[in-house]
Amino acid sequence: MSSFDPAVCTEAMRELTSVTGVDDAPEELSAAANFVLRFGALGSFLEEPQLTQAQFWTGPPGAAFSLIGHWSVQRNDPAEEPSHEFRVHTQTCDVCRFLEDIRDTNDVFDEQELTCETCGGGLDAHGVGIYQAAGTPALYCVGQWQRTEPDVFDAGAVEPGVQVGPAYAARWWAPLADDTFAVVTRTYYVGYTDGEYALIREDDYVTCRDPNYPDRTQIHADTYVHHLDSDDPTFEDLHQLAAESFPPDPGEFNQNYTVDLPLFALPVPA
Repeated sequence: MSSFDPAVCTEAMRELTSVTGVDDAPEELSAAANFVLRFGALGSFLEEPQLTQAQFWTGPPGAAFSLIGHWSVQRNDPAEEPSHEFRVHTQTCDVCRFLEDIRDTNDVFDEQELTCETCGGGLDAHGVGIYQAAGTPALYCVGQWQRTEPDVFDAGAVEPGVQVGPAYAARWWAPLADDTFAVVTRTYYVGYTDGEYALIREDDYVTCRDPNYPDRTQIHADTYVHHLDSDDPTFEDLHQLAAESFPPDPGEFNQNYTVDLPLFALPVPA
């Protein structure tokens, strides 16, 4: 890939060796697929003897990285195109069939510089999660967000010196592939500056380690302040505005976040 970073890839490979659990194969396959989505096949970035060492890595049985090694051997890396024998093999091997499909997705996004019709993002806006109903992995995009509970909460003092009265907020979150989270919070309050009142919506875009405590576990944040139309801001029902607030638009987080994001790995919405 054009943005390939050997150090990042090496760390990702190391992490895969710890994803184990023979009784939870979908989770292992999901972790392996997220790696393939980011970096492609082993043969695309490793040369001998490192390629063979990776293919025949011996570690905990069932580790996610062993699935990638199996697939790499079967597809005869570093071959550009898998053989007919491999295609036959994928008819009975769910691991190889799925990882090859993910590799093809990597190639399509990377080589053609496509954007997703659903979320508006590119490869870095997608990831692999577990489709709970079938117990199999699937590819997801950033068009899917989950609203936190409660739907509306008291945001307290958002902008001291400007804010007049209370502030109410609504929040959505989405899990990222590196076990962190993307969080979008929309907060409504009345501000007073230069002798005038204004109805304000503040949109916060945060990556954090715990979506329940985005402020405490924050990694990075960007904030945008919007002045909304209002005949009389002091009479607006801020709680109602937060209750009726809108979820993040497809691709919105990527467009308003100033740091490169890891891949999204979103579950299927209920």
